[in-house]
Amino acid sequence: MTGHIVLATVKADTVFCCDYVCCVVPCFAGFYNEIHGSDTCLPCRQGTYQEEPASAECVSCPSGKTTDIAGASSVAQCVDDVTVKQGE
Repeated sequence: MTGHIVLATVKADTVFCCDYVCCVVPCFAGFYNEIHGSDTCLPCRQGTYQEEPASAECVSCPSGKTTDIAGASSVAQCVDDVTVKQGE
């Protein structure tokens, strides 16, 4: 039987069993871990996003864009920043 089964949650990481082998998956998309080996995943701040899991930093939205929430996992979540005045 092949597949992924969530076995347990360990702080920020999730342990998966895949074909009788268990492995720890680091931070998910929308989160980052700035200290390698740390077990703390932080959500990307408003105005940033991260599409890849296991990242050390988040990516800023394009100029004039922001996110409505922290923890954005796609550039598609970057929307027009209404606090930015046109022409500046």
